Amino acid sequence: METSSTTVEANLREESKVFIPKIGSAKDIYKLFQLLRYPEDKLFDPSYKRDIGEFDFKKDEREKIKAIYTVFSYEKDLPIFLIESKTTSHAFLKYVTKVLADRYLRFLLIVTANYDEIAFVLPDYERVETGKHKLRISKLVLHKDDLYYTDLETIVNMAFQDEKSWRDLWKKWREAFDVEKVTERFFLDYQEIFFKIRSAVVKPENC
Repeated sequence: METSSTTVEANLREESKVFIPKIGSAKDIYKLFQLLRYPEDKLFDPSYKRDIGEFDFKKDEREKIKAIYTVFSYEKDLPIFLIESKTTSHAFLKYVTKVLADRYLRFLLIVTANYDEIAFVLPDYERVETGKHKLRISKLVLHKDDLYYTDLETIVNMAFQDEKSWRDLWKKWREAFDVEKVTERFFLDYQEIFFKIRSAVVKPENC
């Protein structure tokens, strides 16, 4: 028998699977986080755009940016940014992430050119030696008309569950972007389905 939390997760997975292909605007990104149960009092108004000039982007890179939104902020320490741009190339994603990382310690960045392809970028730092850290980027690119199980699982694993601090939510994001964990979960689910089908089809030899 499924537990209540498992049922909620399954429902959320189905709701997300239906909703994501419909995303076509900044407002829909906000709706996605509402669907993921993010608290309304920490979600911003989707009509509010940030002044691109307040960020220290180089001129050539700034011209690739059409709009910047702050979607969400937890205690002003953990924001979610949405950038509508002319490109989602790896070089551009790396550049804007680095600029934001110089200003914000922890954040989630969402970048899209046309909402057909949506990049979720999670920066983190790994220590290379004592006192020195290197910026590391985890990236999930959603092709909304061709959703993979593992992509959907990452999004669902980001769902808000009454995290008591921004650090708890940050930890959840890091775990959600852990490809090995998501892949392992996929194969465990696949294995479970396989054995259910086999037990339903294969009859005992002594029957």
